[in-house]
Amino acid sequence: MTGWITANLASGPAHKAQGHMLAALTNVLFLPNHRRAGERAEPPPERLQALAKASEIECQILGAADRSPADRDALADRLRKGHFRYAGSLPACGRV
Repeated sequence: MTGWITANLASGPAHKAQGHMLAALTNVLFLPNHRRAGERAEPPPERLQALAKASEIECQILGAADRSPADRDALADRLRKGHFRYAGSLPACGRV
């Protein structure tokens, strides 16, 4: 029984049909994915605005962390000397 199935699948017309079915399946799977990749290539303006806002917030957070004292003693020294500034007083991300 197994030999008959194998012989039929390996025959000329069946083998040719398998090749056509494989090509059709490849196209069916490739084309929708290709379309979605094109949609993702250029994000919509709302997404760009959200990304810019998130980037700005990240810059502010990193700037505040950069200006923070290294340890408790450094914080105490800054507070005693009066050199402590609020986070909003210095420009972040290289903006002047």
